[in-house]
Amino acid sequence: LKIKEILTRGPVGKLVNELKPGDIIATIQGVELTPKVETSKLLNGTVDETIVITVIPRDAKDPMDVKSRKRYELNPVPRDRLTNLFYERWVSANARQVEKLSNGKLGYIHIPSMDEAGLDRFVRALYSENFGKEALVLDVRFNGGGFTHDQILNYLGAREHTIFQSREGEKGLVLRSYDRKWTKPIILLINNRSY
Repeated sequence: LKIKEILTRGPVGKLVNELKPGDIIATIQGVELTPKVETSKLLNGTVDETIVITVIPRDAKDPMDVKSRKRYELNPVPRDRLTNLFYERWVSANARQVEKLSNGKLGYIHIPSMDEAGLDRFVRALYSENFGKEALVLDVRFNGGGFTHDQILNYLGAREHTIFQSREGEKGLVLRSYDRKWTKPIILLINNRSY
């Protein structure tokens, strides 16, 4: 099995400096991997156990030389933990793509659900890395639904109504996040899996 990618904070994340894309997993639990070996039989039911793999580095001079293999011990994780890691990977890839295609002018936020956790994620993303952008790509594809949409719309659909002016003549908007409003353009991504 050729390693395509090392998942950030995944089960081999601590080995990110040792395992690299392009390395080849030669054995799992001592079983030599061939096209006839079902890896699921070797890996299913191993959460919280230690499994041993051997890996042929991508730059090995002789990949067939057993001495070039390196041995690693891994601890498989439950599927739900991987699901969250794959979600974060997907969101990060989308944000990087928006950043690249817009030359940094557009921000990107995915709202996974219309509940308190989704609202909190939205507010943090809006007021941290995205508030200074010229426009916002708001992604609600695969949104799990809930009842915080009115609160989100309050951040997005209202107008700024309060501007402070100091005695020294400086002007500025309200600093409290729940009073701040997004007044710039929004692009909405939605699909038939959005509740």
